[in-house]
Amino acid sequence: RLEVKNFQIIDRVLANSKLGDNRFDTAVWPGYKMAVFVQCQSNELAQELMSSIKEFNTNAFNHNELIMAVTWTADDFCID
Repeated sequence: RLEVKNFQIIDRVLANSKLGDNRFDTAVWPGYKMAVFVQCQSNELAQELMSSIKEFNTNAFNHNELIMAVTWTADDFCID
């Protein structure tokens, strides 16, 4: 289990992406997706998180269960 302490969740995201079906909360494209932002204070934690996501995707039941994840390094990070 990873020690992720800093994160934000955006619950209702309307999205079109390469992963899964479109979700625009309409009759044509029902439902919506969600976004989670995680701030990792170490590169090791970020790498562990990405590895866990990749493992999850490998075992996903279908393309709608896949997680799209992106990492980037911040030039400045201020959090205690």
